[in-house]
Amino acid sequence: MDQGFIVIFIIIIAIGIGIFAFYANMKRRQEWQQFANNHGFSYERYDSIGLPEKYSDYQLFKQGHSKKGYNLCLGKDKDLNICTFDYQYTTGSGKNQQTHFCTGIMAESSLIFKPLYIRPENILDKIGAAIGFDDIDFESAEFSKKFYVKCEDKKFAYDIIHARMIDFLLQCQKICIETRFQSVLFHRDRRLSISEMELLLIEAEKFIELTPDYVRQEISLPAGKV
Repeated sequence: MDQGFIVIFIIIIAIGIGIFAFYANMKRRQEWQQFANNHGFSYERYDSIGLPEKYSDYQLFKQGHSKKGYNLCLGKDKDLNICTFDYQYTTGSGKNQQTHFCTGIMAESSLIFKPLYIRPENILDKIGAAIGFDDIDFESAEFSKKFYVKCEDKKFAYDIIHARMIDFLLQCQKICIETRFQSVLFHRDRRLSISEMELLLIEAEKFIELTPDYVRQEISLPAGKV
C-alpha cells in the first residue's frame, strides 16, 4: 500500500474522531444545561470555582495531574448547596499515560463532618487486609466485604454508618463518598449519564438525610452561621 495513501487515511480517521468528539461534547453540554434547567440550577461550561484546588484534600482530587473540572451545575436543593460536575485527570506519562473520567456531586450543608472515606473495596484492599492494613469493619459482613471505610475517628464512622445507612449504601452501585468539613463528595469512578446523575443526586440527599439526629446536634453549625 502506498505510504502517501496511509498518511491520508490516518489524517481522515483523526479528523473523523475529532468531529465525533466535538459533537459528543456539544451534546453532553446540552444535556447538562437541561439538567440544570430541570433543577433550577445555573450551568457553567468551565470550572469557575477551581474544584481540584478548592477541594484538594479529597482523595479524588489528589490523584494524577492535568486535572480539569467542567460542565458544572450550581444551585440549592433540599437545603443543600449543590455542585454537580464532570471531571478528568491523567495518570502516568508517555505510552503509559491514561486519562480518567468521572462525574460527581459536591454537597454543602449546615453540618460539619469529620473526614470519612467510603468507597468500593478492591483487590488491593483485600491484600492489605491480609498483611494487617485493615479498614474499619462493621457488623454487616456483606457491607464490610463490599466497602472500604477509612476514618480516624471510628466512633464517628459508626455513628454515620448505622444499620439503615448500611442498608441504603448496599443498594448503591459502586458509590464513593467522602466527608470533610461542610462538604460531602459523591461520585462513581466513571462518567455518568444524565439519568445516572439524577440517581446520584437522590443518593446524595438520602445520605445526608440519614445522618442521625444526635449526630446532627453535635456537628451542626450555630444558627446564623450556615
